[in-house]
This record gives sequence, structure tokens and C-alpha cells, in this order.
Amino acid sequence: MVNLQSLKKSAIDIEMQKHTEHTAKSWAKDGRMAALQGLFGYSRETVEQVPSAMAWCRYLEDRFQPFVDEEYACIWKAIGLPRPKTTADCWPFFEVVASSVIGMNDAGTSIEDIWDAVESSRQVVQPTRTSPSEKSTCLIAVFAILCWGSMMLQPKLVWANPAASPCLAVEQLQSDHQGLRMDFVQRPIPAIFRNIQRSKATNCWRRPIGVSNGISTVLYVSTLNFSSLRTIGKIRLRWVDNISSHLEFDSRNRILSIFRFPSFCALTTLGETRGVLFEELSRALYSADADAGREFEGNEQLSQEVLMSYRLLFGQTRASRKLAKALLQEELGKNHDYDELLGLLCCTPHRPLVKKVLSTFWPVSCRDYNNILSEADSYSAQDDFPTFSQRLAAVQDFSLRQQPSKLRDLWRDRRNPLQWYTFWAVLIVGGASIIIGLLQLVVAIVAIPISGAICNCSNSEISQPSRIV
Repeated sequence: MVNLQSLKKSAIDIEMQKHTEHTAKSWAKDGRMAALQGLFGYSRETVEQVPSAMAWCRYLEDRFQPFVDEEYACIWKAIGLPRPKTTADCWPFFEVVASSVIGMNDAGTSIEDIWDAVESSRQVVQPTRTSPSEKSTCLIAVFAILCWGSMMLQPKLVWANPAASPCLAVEQLQSDHQGLRMDFVQRPIPAIFRNIQRSKATNCWRRPIGVSNGISTVLYVSTLNFSSLRTIGKIRLRWVDNISSHLEFDSRNRILSIFRFPSFCALTTLGETRGVLFEELSRALYSADADAGREFEGNEQLSQEVLMSYRLLFGQTRASRKLAKALLQEELGKNHDYDELLGLLCCTPHRPLVKKVLSTFWPVSCRDYNNILSEADSYSAQDDFPTFSQRLAAVQDFSLRQQPSKLRDLWRDRRNPLQWYTFWAVLIVGGASIIIGLLQLVVAIVAIPISGAICNCSNSEISQPSRIV
């Protein structure tokens, strides 16, 4: 006989476990929402306009793993919170640092200044002393929140050699680069990101785009749509998790990098600026070269360009939408941090899309008089994509240099519609003329012996003498 008490106890344990899991999920969701509100300064109702942003939050929770380890336990002691057991419990630190960054109105603010603001807002009564090594760890954690809060760079929090000196490092730097020394935490934050940008292996902001005498480069959808890039240029995609790598093109390996969290950009376009530091941080990355085109206009314009680039590459042609859908399902669809807005922007035709997204997602130059997205066959690099104009022009130049290698590719090559129609019109009309000429030649050749036989018959009849009756 089954023990009733053991059954009841098991049932109680299951209910308690379900309650604990539900509480943890609810707390995690509330923690995410509070962090988003602290980072962007929006109300809960505004954040909820982009529900797919939770995918970005799940991605960050995976990145929070070092904060759960013993090495970063000092940051929780410093802000008066218990050491988290899961990555979902790390949002309070993200929120307090993001709120401190938003509250800073001086572009000369350093990482140490932000940490001082975090310490002043901590929830402990007794002051907590931190050792120099612990303070370095806390400052590196603040640097990580700056990178994640801007999504410009991906910080490196774990090193292969634990005995190495602490430094400010990012994943985009070469493996042999040691990162920036810790004394950089006393310098203005834009200067830190400017130095990181200069330390990158290749400077992707300094590629000329062919602008002369103020004439803007024209970007053609027929050349830049992914179907053309994939079919003619044999270009592959790499999904990246930082905006600074968006539209980077490796021509040697034919790999185009695409930012995979458009929901982050969508949130950036919903309201006012997120503070001086995030604006200056981005400006430090995108305005390093005076010849890089028009002056950087801010994170809102940057995010709108990122969102519009999905339409340029994928959304405006049926073949590109079909390829994007298959690619997303294959490479990202099964990930728990898959951003559903990415599929919506890349795989939805124009008319259904404008009913599902906000008009603030798009650059002002790409909207009509009703403030609705207006798609075209070509765009101005300087007006529609001032920040990414160089990268898009580089991809377009590469695409135009490629030639079809197969007859099937020749049929699909519609980078130049006028040339495509002219070529196939000449081919069809000329081919038909040649076929008709050949048929006439065959008919003539066949007609020669027939006419000869007829002539012989006629001559034989004439040569025979008439019979006299």
C-alpha cells in the first residue's frame, strides 16, 4: 500500500518547487523591467511597447555569469546586496550603475566617478572598505555595464591567465592585445572608448565612400539586397552582439556582420536622449575621423539607421525575405535569446510591417508626409545612412565588382535592372532571329533537291516525242 503521508509530502514539495520557480521568474521579469527603465529612463508602459526586448535581457543574463562567481563577490558587498545565486539576480547591479550613468551630465565623467555615485546610493548603513584589487574588480564591472548599456562593445570579464594584471578589455580587440591599463578609469569615459576604437585591428570608420564635391553616394536596393549578395557575391552573414560591428564586411572571407538585437535599437528610438555619457561614448567611436562623412547625430539616429538597414538588406525583395526567414530559423530561431523583432523586420513585406511597428523606428528621411515608412529603390548614403554610409558603400562596391559564374546566376543578377532587361531582350530577340534564319536555311537546303527533281521531271517530259495516232 502506498504511504499517504509520503504522497502528501511529495505533492507539497512539488507545489513549493513550482511556487519557488514562479517567484524566481516573476522576480527576474521585474528585475529586467526595472533595469530597462533605469537604462532608458522610460515608464513601464513605454518599455512594454517593445516586448521582444526581453530577448536582449535573456542574452545579458548569460553574460552576467562572471558576476555570480567568487571573483566578483566584492561588488555585491559594496552595494549592500547578498551575492546572487543565479544570473537573473544580477539586475540590481545593472540598474544602479545604469541609473548613475544616466544621472551624469558631464562628458568628462570617469568610471571612478560612476563608482563613487554607485557607492553613495548603496543600501548599507555601515561603510564597507574595499581593497585595491577589489576596487579594480568593481571598476571593471562598471566598465562592463557601460559596454552592455550601449551595446557598442562586448567587455571581457574572464582572462585565461588569472595572475594577469586587471585591465579594461573587450572582445573586439586582438587576442594578443592586453587591454587598457587600469589608470584609464580616471580618464573621461569617451576617451576610454576612443582609445579602444584606435586599438582595433582594422579601422572600419575610415574607408572612403566616393563622395566628391558634396555629391552623395547612391545605395541601390537591387545591389545591396541579400539575395543579390548571396547569389552573386557569395556573401555569408555573421550575427554579432554589438552595434560597432554592424555592417562590418570582411571581403577576404566574404562575411557581413549583422547586429542581432534590433529591439535594443527600437527602445533607443522611443524617447529622449539617454544622457550625456552614452551619447558621447557613441560619438567617440563614430566620429574619430573628420573625413568619415557627416558629424555623428546621436544614438537615436544611429539606432534608426540600424533598423532601416534590415529593410535595405532583407525586407524589400521577396527573394531576400525568403532567404532571411530560412537563415533565421536555421541559425537563431532555436536560441532562447532570439529577438523576434529581427524576424519581423527582415521577413515582413512593407504594408503589413508599417501596421505592426512604430514610425519612430525609421530615419526621418525615410518617412512620408504621414510619418509612415516610405521604401524606395535607392537611398542616399549621406542623408539616409550618414553613420553607416561607408560600410554600405563598401559592400555595394564589392557587389558591383562580382560577375555571375553560371547561367542561372546570370538570370538572377538584377543589380542593374536596365542592363538586365536590355541583355535578355537582345538575347531573346536575337536568339529568335537566329533560329528563324536557321529554319529558313534548312528549308532552302531541303528545297534545292526537291526543285532539282521537279526540273528533271519537267525536262524528261519535254524531251519525249509525241505519239502520232
